Amino acid sequence: MQVLSGSSSSGAPPNKISSSSSASHPVNSDGTTQLIVKDLELLYTNGESTFRRNLDARTEAQRVVHNNAIQNAWHHHEAVRSSAQHVRELTELQEARQRLAREKEEERKRDDEKRRLDEEARERREEFERRRAQEKSEMEALRQMQREQSNSLEPQRPQLQQGSGPAPPSNSPQPVNSQPSAPSGVATSDSAPQNPLVCSLAELERVHNRYLELWKQLKMMRREVCQRAKQNNQWDQLAEWRRSFRRAIGQLNKAVPKENTKRLSEMRKVLNEAAAVPQPSLDISKYLVFSHHRPAKDLTGLNTDYPEMLFFLLNCISKFAIAQLLSEASSDSATGEPIGILLCNIFSVPEYQWQGESVIDIVWAKFHAVCPALFGIWGREATRQGRDRIGWWVVDRNDPEAAARVSSETHYQRMAGLGVGFASITLRDFSKSRNRNPAPNTLWWEAVARIVNLKKGEAQTTHYVLLKAMIDEHLPRVLGIFGGAGLVALRNAIIEFPKKGPMSKDGKTPVPAVMAVEGLRLMLRQKYGVTL
Repeated sequence: MQVLSGSSSSGAPPNKISSSSSASHPVNSDGTTQLIVKDLELLYTNGESTFRRNLDARTEAQRVVHNNAIQNAWHHHEAVRSSAQHVRELTELQEARQRLAREKEEERKRDDEKRRLDEEARERREEFERRRAQEKSEMEALRQMQREQSNSLEPQRPQLQQGSGPAPPSNSPQPVNSQPSAPSGVATSDSAPQNPLVCSLAELERVHNRYLELWKQLKMMRREVCQRAKQNNQWDQLAEWRRSFRRAIGQLNKAVPKENTKRLSEMRKVLNEAAAVPQPSLDISKYLVFSHHRPAKDLTGLNTDYPEMLFFLLNCISKFAIAQLLSEASSDSATGEPIGILLCNIFSVPEYQWQGESVIDIVWAKFHAVCPALFGIWGREATRQGRDRIGWWVVDRNDPEAAARVSSETHYQRMAGLGVGFASITLRDFSKSRNRNPAPNTLWWEAVARIVNLKKGEAQTTHYVLLKAMIDEHLPRVLGIFGGAGLVALRNAIIEFPKKGPMSKDGKTPVPAVMAVEGLRLMLRQKYGVTL
């Protein structure tokens, strides 16, 4: 009965089944008992088989469900993988196309840049050849003139003075010659000699002081215009115009004139746009300086209104140009040429003038403020008052009375840049232009005359730095404009004037600036074939 105790199809305990069977069917013999046991074993075996069959059926059904889920998951994975593969292939194809496009664009840019560089190189070669041919023809003409005049020239050294020396050519106004001057309030040790002059010292001082007053007026005007522009919601546009001018002047190219022509056109476009904007007007008569170059005129009944923004922008152009001369032309004199061309071009445009009068006094006011020595204002470098008069810049511009000033090296670099710029502006040839030259060539002549006519002991190092800067890169133009008179002027400036120069501390050799002027004689002979 150990087997019966294992299980039963009805779940009843085996011992109870046994007792029940005994109660219902009394055991009379061993055969009957064995029959009952077999029946019970058969019943147990059938129940277990049924249970196992049911369990196997459920297991098979679960296996089918799991297999179906696995198949579905595999098909989904394959779909995702296939989609990802397709996207990857598309991405690689797109990247390949973009890479190819970039390579083509880069190749195109390289080709364009190469063509541009080749074109610039070709233009530079052509410009160099043109200038060399022009200089060669000019020098040949001068040598021919020298040969023709050599027999008639007297051995005495001509003086570069009006009335005693050769005058500029007839196509230029007669220059007014003058000595360096000093204001009446300056001590005797800093005062230049008072010789009788065509243009008196008092007149030089009056004109210089008027330009300094104009310089201060321009500062006030600039602040007022900025304030009004902010009130009228025009400041953003005005500031953008000003930035465009600063950028254009900073990008002037000394080697490729076509680039400068493009920038000049852009600047004039902005000026025209500014002139057309509704804006207040200012009284232009307050910003004009009358001198021997511009005789005083009766302004009664004349309309002296001038567009305020246009005047402001012209002042900005002048300011940025002077700053560019101070920063670059002092070390690279060739950079002064495009600045001179730009200023003369803009200030010669009739649309920017008043009653036919150029407003270039804006430029001269700034030159008077930073380089008075160009205009006959004299001072001794060894004294504070003398430095004030010749334009030795102070370190702290907010405190003009401060003793601290820029170093000697910085001062002479500033003077060199300003001398280059002044010559680039005043030695322009307007013979083929419809506009009138706003900066007559006689301004250069007068500046040179005021320097070379200084007596021994009066000439300062500043004068020699200015003189070299005004001559060095401009020899062909000087000779082309003034002809034989220009040759005489160069002889006085390069040969005679260095004899008056200051000496070094040893007292035996001139200071380097004087020797640099003397060196122009050799350069003139070697480069241009002209002997002084």
